[in-house]
Amino acid sequence: MYRSKSSISSLMVHGFLVDLIKNVYSDHSSVDERERMTRFWIEFHGKELKSKDCSYASDTSSICIYNFSRPGPAILLSCINAAAHHVDFVIRNETRNDDSFFSIYHKLLLEAFRLQMLTPAKIMAIDSTKDLEQLEKRFGAIDEWLYETKPYKDGLILLKCRAPVDKKDVLKKAKYKFSTFEKVWIKEVQQKQVQMEKDFLKRFFPESDMLEVPFHDLSFYVVYFVSLKNGRIHYDTLKEMGYQYEAYDLGRFTWNKQIVASKWREEEEKLSLLKGLKIRTIAK
Repeated sequence: MYRSKSSISSLMVHGFLVDLIKNVYSDHSSVDERERMTRFWIEFHGKELKSKDCSYASDTSSICIYNFSRPGPAILLSCINAAAHHVDFVIRNETRNDDSFFSIYHKLLLEAFRLQMLTPAKIMAIDSTKDLEQLEKRFGAIDEWLYETKPYKDGLILLKCRAPVDKKDVLKKAKYKFSTFEKVWIKEVQQKQVQMEKDFLKRFFPESDMLEVPFHDLSFYVVYFVSLKNGRIHYDTLKEMGYQYEAYDLGRFTWNKQIVASKWREEEEKLSLLKGLKIRTIAK
C-alpha cells in the first residue's frame, strides 16, 4: 500500500519490505496480525534532516524516508528499521528500542541478507552504527550471522531512463513507469534482455540518459535543488561553483543549483566555508 504522492521508487521498496515480512512471519500464529504487518504506507521525501533518517508513525502506519544523499544500502537499512517498528507495533501495540524491537529488526535484517538485498560488508560500511551496535550486543558480530542465500529477483535489472516530456508516449508504450521521486522512467528487465532494451531506447535517447541498476544493488538517482539566501557577498565564489541567481523558480534573491543527491554532503562541506548563507535542499 502506498499513497498517491509516493512513486514507483517507493512502491518497489514497499514490495520488497512486504515480501521480507511475509517470509519471516509466514508461520505467525495470528492471521490478522500477519495481514496487518504488511499494511503500511511508505513515502520518500527529498529532504536532508540532521535529526533522523527515517520515521514511523503508528497511528497512520506511515514510514517516511529522508536523506537521499546516503548510499543505497543505508537507505534500505532505514526502510527495514522502520518496517521493524511497524511489525513490533502490530504485535504488542507499542514500539520502542528494546529487546522486542531488536529481535524483530534482527530477523528482518537476517532475511535481507539471505535475499542478498544487503550484505554484512555493506552494512558495516555505513557510518551510523548505533542500532548496529545494539544488534551485535544482542546477537553477535554481524559478519558471523548464519544464513543461507536465495537471491531476491535474481537476474533482474532496473533500467532507468531520463526523457523529455515530448517522448513520454514512447516510454509508456514500452511499459516504463515514471518515478515522480527520481524523475526517471523505470522498467524491470531481465539481464539477458537489457542490451536489446537499450538498443530500442537508443533510437530516441542518448545512452548517457540510461542507467542500469541490478535489483539486488538498489540505488536511487535523486536530483536536489540547492537554494541559497544571503549569497550576494559570495557572488564570485557561487558563480564559480555553478550557482545561478533566481534560477529554477525557487524564489527571489536566491542562488540555486541542481545536483545529484549523492553529491550533497560534498557540496554542503564547501558551502559551510561561506559565512552567512541560509541553505535549503529541495527535490522538485
